[in-house]
Amino acid sequence: MAPIKGGLQYSINTLPFFRSDFGNAVEEVFGQNAAMLASVVDVFEVMAYHQILGRSENWPAEVATDIINRSGQKAICTLQAKALYLEGMHAGRGRSFDISAPEFALALAAMEQSPVEGACVFTFTDLLDMRETAKGKAMLAALKSFRNS
Repeated sequence: MAPIKGGLQYSINTLPFFRSDFGNAVEEVFGQNAAMLASVVDVFEVMAYHQILGRSENWPAEVATDIINRSGQKAICTLQAKALYLEGMHAGRGRSFDISAPEFALALAAMEQSPVEGACVFTFTDLLDMRETAKGKAMLAALKSFRNS
């Protein structure tokens, strides 16, 4: 398959699932076969919202690395700045009520040791809203130090 227009970099927002998750629903239900998409996708943006999905801070780097390995392409990883999906129909599902600055830093550190190309923050506005707090300053410091060593 050829790109729609040559000379451009194409990206896709990728569901953060291993093929072993949910009986390979990422490919069978959602149609995101990374190996097949690799011919038209240059960068996979992995929506690795670990708090929403109840995963560890190492998991974003692990699932993004798996997508890199399956596709042979680059990936960037999106981390949450704030705990989400805690109220209404989402209440009581065992999600953490906070993403601490150390947890955020650990997720970045795991990504730094992986082949992941870069980091994105969901939502960056949430992080900016915290920038004058001790937690926000620590999270911004961790983000600023990502891949600066």
